[in-house]
Amino acid sequence: MKYFLVITIKFIVFTGLYSQNISYQLSPIYGYKFQKNNFFSEPISGFTFDINRTTDGSKYWQYDHNYPQMGIQLMARDFDKNSPHHLTFSVIPYLEFNLLKNNSGTLQIKHGTGLAYAAGKKSNNENSLLGSKLNASSIIDFGYKFNTGKQLNLKPGILVSHISNGNLVSPNKGINALFAYLQLSYNLSSIKVELIQQEKITITKRWRQEYRLSFGLYDYVKKEKTIGLQIQHMCLQTYTHNTRFRSGFGTEIMHDRNLKKFLLSVYAEENVLIGHLVTRYGIGVYVTNIPINSSRIYEKVGIAWFPFRLRDAIGQGLCIGADIKAHKFKGVMIDLNAGFLF
Repeated sequence: MKYFLVITIKFIVFTGLYSQNISYQLSPIYGYKFQKNNFFSEPISGFTFDINRTTDGSKYWQYDHNYPQMGIQLMARDFDKNSPHHLTFSVIPYLEFNLLKNNSGTLQIKHGTGLAYAAGKKSNNENSLLGSKLNASSIIDFGYKFNTGKQLNLKPGILVSHISNGNLVSPNKGINALFAYLQLSYNLSSIKVELIQQEKITITKRWRQEYRLSFGLYDYVKKEKTIGLQIQHMCLQTYTHNTRFRSGFGTEIMHDRNLKKFLLSVYAEENVLIGHLVTRYGIGVYVTNIPINSSRIYEKVGIAWFPFRLRDAIGQGLCIGADIKAHKFKGVMIDLNAGFLF
């Protein structure tokens, strides 16, 4: 808790030096944990503190996505005190998109992925929800910000949170939670941000091909110094709808070192394009050799970075990224990958 407060204070001091477009946001949160066949069984309380910056359109992707907010969220949650990990602390960078604006306020959706620390003793009990102290954490936040003043705003909403280590360490049932909140936001400056208009860019090459090589890691055993490895080859035919969205469809061939067999699947993916950054949401169906205790359908969520020159304001060529692969929305491995968009 001490380190969590120190990080919070440092962020406040740092951002205070660059007050234009910056707001501080504090939210008490209350909700319930929900697991498979056990919905809304345990209440959870906590708070979030956000440092939020409004974009001005100086970069094309900001204009193209209707001037979203960028921020970092610090979250503290208190789960069941009988659990070995009843306290969790998260640090999550995010983007917040403005879906609808009117005179009274703005309808917003926020999505981000970061790190979570589970306080308490590490448990190897199979009934434990988390097998490691350091985990990944993702949020989806949906709320309505009321324009109550030039510097003060109120925002009620709901927040869905997931904490998991992606099955890198067992056990890994993960923690899912649904919260309601009321956020108080304070803008450091009362001066309205000047929004920069950009000339709309037209996609010059919509159909592309992508190859991706992934290394899926799971079930790390520290004492034996072993880890599960699945090598994945993916080929996609992609279609770029505009400078914000791209879809892909193709096949994936996987070789699992532990299973000692090849798996084949068909795979579809939707990308959200944010300059050099891409967020990926995919779903696959095994055609052959379904893994034991798994479903035929699997899901992937991840990000990728295109480090080189943009074309039509979006990434092309070499990319590096990471995904979490899941069966029935339960993480089964972490994929580290590199690819090329032709």
